[in-house]
Amino acid sequence: MKTRLPEKSLPIIFAQFVGFMGTGTILPVLPVHLVNDLQTKGLVLGLILGVFPFAALGGRFIGGWSTDVKGRRQTLTFCLLGVSLAGFLLLLPLGPIPLFAVRLVQGFFQGSASVAAVTWMMDISSDSERPHSLAMIGAGVWGGTTIGVMVGGFINSLPMCGLVAGVITLLGIPALKFSNNPEIKTGSNQKRTFMPKASIVPGTTFGLGATAYSAVIGFLVLHLNSNKANGVLALTFFTGTVLVGRFVVVPFATRFGLQRSVKPVLLISSMGLVLIAFSNSTWQGVIGVIAIGTAHSVLWPALASVVGSRVSTEERGAAVGFMTGLYDIAVGVSSVIYGLLATHAGTKFVFLIASTFVICGIIFDSIFADKTQVKEIEELPGFEN
Repeated sequence: MKTRLPEKSLPIIFAQFVGFMGTGTILPVLPVHLVNDLQTKGLVLGLILGVFPFAALGGRFIGGWSTDVKGRRQTLTFCLLGVSLAGFLLLLPLGPIPLFAVRLVQGFFQGSASVAAVTWMMDISSDSERPHSLAMIGAGVWGGTTIGVMVGGFINSLPMCGLVAGVITLLGIPALKFSNNPEIKTGSNQKRTFMPKASIVPGTTFGLGATAYSAVIGFLVLHLNSNKANGVLALTFFTGTVLVGRFVVVPFATRFGLQRSVKPVLLISSMGLVLIAFSNSTWQGVIGVIAIGTAHSVLWPALASVVGSRVSTEERGAAVGFMTGLYDIAVGVSSVIYGLLATHAGTKFVFLIASTFVICGIIFDSIFADKTQVKEIEELPGFEN
């Protein structure tokens, strides 16, 4: 069964696209700037690279509350302004501590904006449309990130990338007035939780799988460049693969069964990480990131569809926020670990340990995933096998 995007969903996707395009411009230049220009090493390097997901973690929780109580549009608009401000701050000549603070601000508002956008898309999507909608908003994220990485690699200047990030993010705000804005009845006396139970297991599996993402984003360029390979090209292939995967791999996985796809794609991701660890050429790295990107393209719509269908509209923002918060915890903690490994053992061990974390995700999902939940979700229209 084919599904179409809900009407007026494109402005939300566009807002995610431009926000992550801005963030993406910074990805290829920040690690190199820290190591080569600021001589940053060890724990400090790991903290600066890892603060973004930790800040986004706080943003997920606050953004989840705000989007349920204050509204989707208002929260998303305010957070896009915050992301833009963080980009403009990079125009200043910043040392490690100010850069840490800027990434803190950027991560917080980016995390909140993502929760608002995803929750809004869930609101205007039926159960059968939801996997497709989530895949498409993810395509906006990764399309923006892919173009941003290419732009950042071309500019090769952190201040100029900050300027691009600040300007481009602002374009998402006027677009939002063209989208649906469903009325969410929250109830003034409703008891709220920041940790809906439906998010715990999918969020933990998603987080363990995302440790591959933090290894690639933080250390791929450094690892391949040290082996005289083209790290920026490989990173572009990674983000591009996730983008293409939303259009090509997710529909295939939907027919197979999104939940059934989780463990196989995690295994593929683990194998890609091992290949990168031992790669000594650009194309070995590219093959590895294609495997990881393919897996990453499936995990989000598969696991978020489960969460979105198991919670009420009134707590959907909190559920999305908590699930993606677990993702941020995993990315942040692993980034710090990887920073220490890169300094004391070499970047090869970053990817080997990341592979181990992903295998732990397979084991966790095998033990704790709710099989009745799988059956319930896959019986929805659009999930035919």
